[in-house]
Amino acid sequence: MNRTAATGEDLGVGALAGYLGTKIMEPVSQKLYELEPAQARAHEDAARPGGSPYRIAAAQTAKLFGLDLSQKQLDWAGLLFHYGLAVSWAPLYALLRRTTPMRPVTAGLTLGTAMSLIVDEAITPPVVSTDCDARDHCASSG
Repeated sequence: MNRTAATGEDLGVGALAGYLGTKIMEPVSQKLYELEPAQARAHEDAARPGGSPYRIAAAQTAKLFGLDLSQKQLDWAGLLFHYGLAVSWAPLYALLRRTTPMRPVTAGLTLGTAMSLIVDEAITPPVVSTDCDARDHCASSG
């Protein structure tokens, strides 16, 4: 297989793995949330008024562009953020596969872990702790 075809294959595999990894982690995350102590769950809910972090990100982005989205549109935009983030790491997967001796599973697990740590633990808390409420299209912040 030539280099271009191999890179294209890695992009496809990386995108599919990102999507599937996200689908697999959804019920795991939900179960972990359910098992949290009530105080920790209340703190988490208070940090993200209006729903999931990706729905809040969609609401903030809509506000930034002056868009007035319906609740259904916000739901769809939130899903695009959620799955788009996972799929967007495909080029990094291709880069790891083409520039390191990592095998596919090792590269995928490495990137999945990195994405989780960077997005969920480093980026999301500051973004979600704003006063933007996805239920009212961020009206409370502006």
